[in-house]
Amino acid sequence: MTPWENWEFSSELNRLSSLIEIIEKNTGIIPDQLISLSCERVCISICSSFEHGVKKIIFEYAKIQINNVNDFVVELTRYRLKQVRNPKSNEVKHLVKLFDPNFTYESNNETILNELVDKRIAFAHETGEHSHITIGDLKKYLNAYKSFLESLQGIF
Repeated sequence: MTPWENWEFSSELNRLSSLIEIIEKNTGIIPDQLISLSCERVCISICSSFEHGVKKIIFEYAKIQINNVNDFVVELTRYRLKQVRNPKSNEVKHLVKLFDPNFTYESNNETILNELVDKRIAFAHETGEHSHITIGDLKKYLNAYKSFLESLQGIF
């Protein structure tokens, strides 16, 4: 068992999937404005969970790589990860390369995850169009999130 399995990745996926399902079941029943706001909140939740998962996996991997013997490096890693906000795929790849210089990852999911992060930033700063996020978008973001984190876990 890897240390990040304590994060209960599958429980988080179930939680996010359930939120999308609830919105989908209520589409056409409750006002469109509430559906739109709900989609926005779930989008933010998926992105927050993605950020948390990336940080957790990289931190635990860093501890494993240095065999938990160098507290300075562990604390430096913890500090560096605290600085990470709304990580796009290139930033995640850069962080992983700090511990594994040979790391490579290319996928269509990178574009989707970058779009997810851009949406979260737009919502937080109240810029851009909020109403154009759909249930289909949420499912696309959740699938990209799942695929990317599973790939990251598999590498480590």
